[in-house]
Amino acid sequence: HTRYVWDKEMGWFKKLRGLDDGITCTSIQEDYQGLTVEEQTYKLLLHGENTVEVEVKSYPRLFIEEVLNPFYIFQICSVILWSLDAYYIYAGCIVLISCISLGVELYETHKQRETLRDMVHAAETTVTVIRQDGETEEVRTSQLVPGDVFVIPSRGCMMQCDAAVLNGNVIVNESMLTGESVPVTKTPLTPIDASEIYVPDLHKRNTLFCGTHVIQTRYYGDAKVKAVVVRTGFSTAKGELVQSILYPKPMGFKFYQDSMKFIGFLACIAALGMTYSIVTLVQLGTPVGRVVIR
Repeated sequence: HTRYVWDKEMGWFKKLRGLDDGITCTSIQEDYQGLTVEEQTYKLLLHGENTVEVEVKSYPRLFIEEVLNPFYIFQICSVILWSLDAYYIYAGCIVLISCISLGVELYETHKQRETLRDMVHAAETTVTVIRQDGETEEVRTSQLVPGDVFVIPSRGCMMQCDAAVLNGNVIVNESMLTGESVPVTKTPLTPIDASEIYVPDLHKRNTLFCGTHVIQTRYYGDAKVKAVVVRTGFSTAKGELVQSILYPKPMGFKFYQDSMKFIGFLACIAALGMTYSIVTLVQLGTPVGRVVIR
C-alpha cells in the first residue's frame, strides 16, 4: 500500500509524499488556495483514490498461503514418509490433527480480517472543494488529493484525510487514534518564521487526522472554515496504523536466534547418525528402498 515514484535526477525510486515533504508552513498558507480540475485529475492518477480498504482474502487463497507454510510442508513430507513405512494409523492421526488446526486457523484469520475491515471502513461522503478560481464544487471524499482546499462543515464530519487547518478553530474527537475521548481544539497554522517546515507530527495542534471526528467549527461571521489536504489513503495517520496491523515489522527475538543455533547443532548430530546408519545398512545388504526410507 506504499507508492513510489521514479526520481530522474537521483536515478532511483522514492516514496510518494503529499504536502508533508519539506514544504514550509508559510507556503501551505499562501500558495495552496485550491487546485484546478486538471491538477486534481493528474494528482488523482499519481496518488490514487483516497481510501483505506482492507482486503479480505477468500478461504481458498488463505488455504494456499497457509499450506505453503514451512510447518505444514514439513508435516506433509513426514506423513508421506510414515505412510511409506506402514505407519498408517499414526500418519492418519497427524493428518486429522493438522486439518483441524488448519481449519481453525483459516477461520480465525478470515474473521480477524473481516473485523478489521469493518473497523476501518468509512462511508463515502461529499465535501465542498474550493477551486483555484474561487468556485466551489462538490467532490467525493475518495477523489480528494494533496493540495485540495475544502470546507469543513460546521455541523461536523468524519475526517477522510489528513488536513492542515487554514482558518478558524476546529474541535475534534481523536479517540480513534489516541484512545482518549477528550475534545481537542485545532487552530490554523501560525509559523514562527517563514522557513519553518510543516511536519504533521510536530504540528498536531494544526492538523486534522484521518479517522478523527470533527465535532464543530468556530469562526467569526459567516466565513467558512477551510483546510488543505496534506495526505490521503494509506499515507494518512489512519492508513499507517492499518499498515502496521496488516504488516507488522519482524521482531528479532534472542530466543528465536538461539533456537536456530540449537536446531543447527541437532542437524549436525543427525547428519552423523544418518551417515552411520547408511553405512551400517549397506553393509548388512539392506535393499536400497529401505535404506532411503530409514
